[in-house]
Amino acid sequence: MQNCDEVEDVDDVGSGGRSVLTTVAKKENAVELESASLSWDKGGKCVLEEMNVEVKKGELVAVIGPVGAGKSSLLSALLGEMLLEEGKLRTDVTGIAYVPQQAWIQVLCAAK
Repeated sequence: MQNCDEVEDVDDVGSGGRSVLTTVAKKENAVELESASLSWDKGGKCVLEEMNVEVKKGELVAVIGPVGAGKSSLLSALLGEMLLEEGKLRTDVTGIAYVPQQAWIQVLCAAK
């Protein structure tokens, strides 16, 4: 039997060929990205390249930046919704969810 801390493989299984995360982060970390390059489509252009991120368990992290900087893509990658083209992505979390904010403008007409 192999210790979960030693597992390094990511299997391409599931719907749409998305990478399913099977690796476990170090005991003190909840999330680790190591030289990770990720794309939305297999063999497609990497939208996140050479990402190195380490989030410790219990740590509060804010992801901030200008429009189009890749904030939502980063969160999608952590959820396993992007393809890992290179590097490693390890997680040790359960019950994680992400609800994206949808911009909307309500148009109203005032009656005269």
